[in-house]
Amino acid sequence: GKDKYKVSPENISFTITNSDWEGNASFEKLVKNCKEDGSFEANGKKWSCPFYPTKISRAECEAAVREGKLGIKECYYEDDYWAGAVKQCGGVQNLPTMADLAKIASLIYVGNPNVGAYQTILTLTYKAGTAGSLGLYEPNFFLWSAQENSKYLTYGRSYILMGTRSEDSFSRLSSGNQAVCLVK
Repeated sequence: GKDKYKVSPENISFTITNSDWEGNASFEKLVKNCKEDGSFEANGKKWSCPFYPTKISRAECEAAVREGKLGIKECYYEDDYWAGAVKQCGGVQNLPTMADLAKIASLIYVGNPNVGAYQTILTLTYKAGTAGSLGLYEPNFFLWSAQENSKYLTYGRSYILMGTRSEDSFSRLSSGNQAVCLVK
């Protein structure tokens, strides 16, 4: 009868499926993130989930330089985490440029600010969960770039609650920086 569709409050639930969603994007695809897809998009490119690279030795780094592999210019440290990121990504060409890292910044701060490749902006607003929705870590986190500064240092970007900083002096000894790799 009439009471067939009565629902008590504790049993109310709903789901959204592709057929409920209008437009050219499926709902499921819109809410997927790096951890589900294995990648996220920024600057028109697909990037792997972030990871803490495994260091490589100076000997391994120097061998890569001698063989012309990976695009590393020079080595110094016995524990080189940036060179490890380069190795894990399959070469410097598969690490983000400074422009790519700036685009990631524009994706995670309120209002999608325009951030220049080498620009530092410390007046941004971060909304909790935004980076996490892409599969990135919540601020504070630090990403390596493809750009080598010296045998000691590289470029990269820091993402903190108040904004984002272009970095030109990340120590290649730093085990606290993460990497993302280009997904082809």
